Amino acid sequence: MALEICGTVWQIGKDVLVLVKNHVGYLVHYKRNIDNFKDEVESLRNIKNDVQAQVNAARRRRDRINDDVEAWLTCIQKVEADVTRLEDGSRGSEGCFSGWRPNCFSQYNLGKESKQNLNHVKDLQSRGRNYSSGVSHDPPPPSVESMLADGDYMVFESRKVAVEEIMKALKDEAIGTIGVYGMGGVGKTTLMKEMGKQVKNMRLYDDVVMVEVAPNPDLTKIQGEIAGQLGLKLKEKESEMVRKGALLERLQDTKTLVILDNVWKKLELVEIGIPCGHIRKGCKIMLTTRNADVCNMHGSQAVIEVGFLTQAESWNLFTMAIDGAVDSSILHDYGKDIVNECGCVPLLIVAIGTALRHKGRQVWADALTRLRKGTLIETEHREVFSCLELSYDYLETDEIKSCFLFCCLFPEGSDIEIEMLMRYGFGEQFFDDVETLNEARERMHSTIDKLKARCLLLDGDTEGRVKMHDIVRDVARSIASRVGNGFFAKADVNMRNWPRKEKLNECKRISLIEAKTSILPVEPDCPNLLTLLLQKNMRLEIIPDSFFQGMKSLTVIDLSDTRISSLPRLTTLRALFLSGCSYLRDVSPLGEMEKLEILCLNRTDIMELPEEVGRLSNLKLLDLSNNVCLERVGPNLISRLQYLEELHMGNSFSAWEVEGMEDGNNASLAELASLECLTALYIHVKNVECLSQKFSLSWTNISRFRISIAEYESKGTSTSMRSTRLDITKPVSNWVKVLMERSEQLKLVCSVLCDVERWEEMFHDGLPPALEDLRLLKVYNWAGSFFPPCLLQSVKMEQLKIKGCQKMEKIIPDENEDPASPVKALLPPAFENLQFLTVRKCSGLKNLLSWTVARALQQLKELSLGKCDEMESIITDRGAVDTSVLPLLQVITLSCMPKLRSFCEGEALLELPSLLRIEVLECFSLKRLALAANSASSLRDMIGESKWFAALEWADEIVKSRFHDLYNRPQFGMWARQFTSFSLPAYHGSGLAGVPHTRYIVGVLTSALFFIFSNWFSWIFET
Repeated sequence: MALEICGTVWQIGKDVLVLVKNHVGYLVHYKRNIDNFKDEVESLRNIKNDVQAQVNAARRRRDRINDDVEAWLTCIQKVEADVTRLEDGSRGSEGCFSGWRPNCFSQYNLGKESKQNLNHVKDLQSRGRNYSSGVSHDPPPPSVESMLADGDYMVFESRKVAVEEIMKALKDEAIGTIGVYGMGGVGKTTLMKEMGKQVKNMRLYDDVVMVEVAPNPDLTKIQGEIAGQLGLKLKEKESEMVRKGALLERLQDTKTLVILDNVWKKLELVEIGIPCGHIRKGCKIMLTTRNADVCNMHGSQAVIEVGFLTQAESWNLFTMAIDGAVDSSILHDYGKDIVNECGCVPLLIVAIGTALRHKGRQVWADALTRLRKGTLIETEHREVFSCLELSYDYLETDEIKSCFLFCCLFPEGSDIEIEMLMRYGFGEQFFDDVETLNEARERMHSTIDKLKARCLLLDGDTEGRVKMHDIVRDVARSIASRVGNGFFAKADVNMRNWPRKEKLNECKRISLIEAKTSILPVEPDCPNLLTLLLQKNMRLEIIPDSFFQGMKSLTVIDLSDTRISSLPRLTTLRALFLSGCSYLRDVSPLGEMEKLEILCLNRTDIMELPEEVGRLSNLKLLDLSNNVCLERVGPNLISRLQYLEELHMGNSFSAWEVEGMEDGNNASLAELASLECLTALYIHVKNVECLSQKFSLSWTNISRFRISIAEYESKGTSTSMRSTRLDITKPVSNWVKVLMERSEQLKLVCSVLCDVERWEEMFHDGLPPALEDLRLLKVYNWAGSFFPPCLLQSVKMEQLKIKGCQKMEKIIPDENEDPASPVKALLPPAFENLQFLTVRKCSGLKNLLSWTVARALQQLKELSLGKCDEMESIITDRGAVDTSVLPLLQVITLSCMPKLRSFCEGEALLELPSLLRIEVLECFSLKRLALAANSASSLRDMIGESKWFAALEWADEIVKSRFHDLYNRPQFGMWARQFTSFSLPAYHGSGLAGVPHTRYIVGVLTSALFFIFSNWFSWIFET
């Protein structure tokens, strides 16, 4: 026991002695400890310098530095700070009282700290030596979020719909490919970066990659960029098959969005390694392009257009680009004009705004002037110019390029008529392999569609017209003015005299449309000129005799809407346009233009078709439309035009005669029948005796026509459709039947009482025409109780308008009342495509539709009823009620029907899920609309007099409250619309210089004022 105690005491004493020895050593050897520590730190610095050199090299390679290396370097910084502190402490520990007495406490602490930190330094040295194998790793793939800096994307209200559609498509699992298209510079790339950033933040996709494809895609580069963003290593020496397989496998493994920016042509996506179609799995593709056709080439299930900004958005973007609001009123005005000239194109707005930042008034004024002249973009904003020029460069054919450049000849912002483009192009012969006007027209429409798909042309304000964006027009004019293209365009510019230009002799096309030109030179030198456009120069009266002598190649000239009184003598012309030349008197030079193929002599005051026209043996198109003074077309004149393909005489000469008449003074329809090349015919025939005239030829070659019998009909018809207006008075010949059977629009006006029996007597062979191509049917003053079956046979019918049929009891007989009627079997196909139904002034109708008919109208969109005095309900209730009838009906208009009590008989309530608008005027007996609380879920407007709305009966208060919120009182514009729906008689009187007869004008104005004020007083009294 004693020995154990002694052993324990000895061990304790030994440990204490060691402890004391160590602590005494800290004091005694403090200098040696500090020196050893400094030596090891110096070795550590050497190692650190080697590692730091590796780190710097890695950073230059853009590698990511390993986290433990970063931590190691931080520890060394702390150690170096400790060394500095120990050195300072060592100098302060030499003694106190001016060095007479050593500072033992301080020396002890310094010795101890140096000794203890020594091991830590050696550990850092060991770690540093291990970094010789590498201090970094490859950087992570760039994310789509990093491509868009904060502030680069602005939210625009005009883009809201496009963004919503894109986001909807991105969330739709069934959609594999999304196409986004728009003109160059509208911001597609910026939008794609923002969309990629949003879907990544929303975690809709595991990975989002975005690559630029460019016009000439490098597929290997595309593969590498996609792989890099996915963190996938592809070796350059690997075969295409291996690289493709690796990408396919990686993109199929996760839910990935691949954004392909700036696609110009079809890509074989699978060959690149991008899964699509049935093998896409979780991969979705979104591509941007300037060509909508490219979207379809890649099978895009969603195609979305990115359009232009609004004026307000453009101004906001401009103020941001110039770094703040415009504080000067002068600069503000310049800025507004500059933004307007930029045409709401973001790329150009930002480029010009940045260039004008912190610049003075003179710089802004110069920029505006050069923008208006179209020179600023090409010279100082080449990136914008090149962006749009590239779209031109990649047009497929010279034919399409010529058409595009031709459009820049027209005034800024004007609507360009496609038909006129075709006529100019045919005259210039820039269509390849085209022989007929129909072929040229089809080629022109195909070309225009391609230019619109590439966003180089826009839809015009009316059908059949296009526009060119102002910025695109400036680029087109710059390209067109280059040597070789030979365009000179100064349309809508004040140029009273002929332009002075040294290289005008190289021009092929000159446009001075609306240039206020009044004086032409005596003999300009333009030997290469093909087309000269001088229309709408109202001051131009005289063309010098020698003006055209230096234009030996001229094939197209347009002098429309000028004040010339005589024609120039030209033998090279293939197309001559004289529309609206009301002062034209001497047309004798026409006889010398034997090469002429297109002659437009419409909207003039000619009273007789010149005999010289008969000498134009190569003429293919003759346009005499809207010549209201034209009273005589000599016999055997038109029949001499054996190559004539198109004759346009609507609202013009109408005194066609029956062949064989004694003392015949005018042309007969038999002459037209002899024209074997005729494919388009637009005429007005006043003499109804012509209906019975028989021809040896049935005009089967005619593909487009508008034939008006008795009164002229132009309202609501298109030149691209086949239209017949027939006044049913006498039996008709086979040629009329042929036209009716081929008509897409048919208007039947019954000047005498006509019912089913008389209708069948109208045709010599007893068989009424089969109207299988009919799309629009108008029937006025039908005397029968219902229509003949043949009128309802067309399954293509989209519009049906009925007016003034006072004895009509039903549009078709009810199947319960007449089971034997053949209409019953024809009912579903006859109405399956009907979209618009209008019925007016049919006092015999008490009900419009039975449930059977209503069920058949699955495509009906608009229903308009008015002035049917005996109408009691729209739909009759026969017991078999289907509340889902009229599923696509959007607009209901009811007016002036005093006995109308309900929309639907009985207690049935209709769903009408597509209904957007109900308009009721002067139907004060209408108490029930057959609508429930959940009916008409899309309804936006309910319009009618307050007196009528207050008297409506509702199923309950919930229904009443819901529709009360949608109610609006009628506005004055509705009465105006009623007025414009009236048909005024066509003017055929004579006048001076194209001015209509005074009594006609007074009559029209009086009728208009009476109608407007009578309805206005009625509305005031009602309210």
